[in-house]
Amino acid sequence: MKYISLSKSKYCKAKQCNKILWLDKNKPEEAIDAGNESVLENGTKVGELARNYFGKYENIEFNNDLSKMILDTEVKLKNKPNIITEASFNFNNNFCSVDILKNDIDGIEIYEVKSSTDIHEIYLDDVSYQYYVLNNLNFNIKKVCIMYINSEYVRNGNLELDKLFNIEDVTEIAISKQNEIQEKIKEINEYMQKYATKEKEPEKRIGMNCFEPYGCAYWNYCTKDLPKNNVFDIRRMRKEKN
Repeated sequence: MKYISLSKSKYCKAKQCNKILWLDKNKPEEAIDAGNESVLENGTKVGELARNYFGKYENIEFNNDLSKMILDTEVKLKNKPNIITEASFNFNNNFCSVDILKNDIDGIEIYEVKSSTDIHEIYLDDVSYQYYVLNNLNFNIKKVCIMYINSEYVRNGNLELDKLFNIEDVTEIAISKQNEIQEKIKEINEYMQKYATKEKEPEKRIGMNCFEPYGCAYWNYCTKDLPKNNVFDIRRMRKEKN
């Protein structure tokens, strides 16, 4: 089987709906912002703040040539102990960048940063995918954590990062999801191989996965043949109000 290039964001999209990946590849012009841009922007700001949580850090600059990011990571990994942000790895065409990687003498810790005040299932999928990649590269992974916003924190003076963020150890959950991750990656590759061309568009029923965990950018495209004022429009309006 020829493995497609997968990333943690693509993996999470496929967890919501495999067809999103097919549409991203074959009909990206049909995508309409589903209100996720502001979420991404906020997430970027929170991520930049979180980088300073452990003090001094070394950042891997984004590059369209992912191999450059991977090589830069390999160089910085030699300088342990250190903190590396956006450390980048690839295993069998499964790529990921780790928000914060704590690179200790005896192993590593993975920290996934979220701008939410709660931990959602898709976050666990995200960080478990990262565990899958790094574990298969034979890293000694000591801990896997999700950093998220402490809703009870009230700023009084200087920003206190240790109080702004909650850290949840989800190592055992990540380990328990490894068979699921492996099977899902296999499923994604088989799906994209089966529908390999633009002419072979897969069918997909409309359902709750169109709204959760995120509003789908291809909603208008996938519902173009539905009558207006259908039951899903009502569901969307309720979700947008909440």
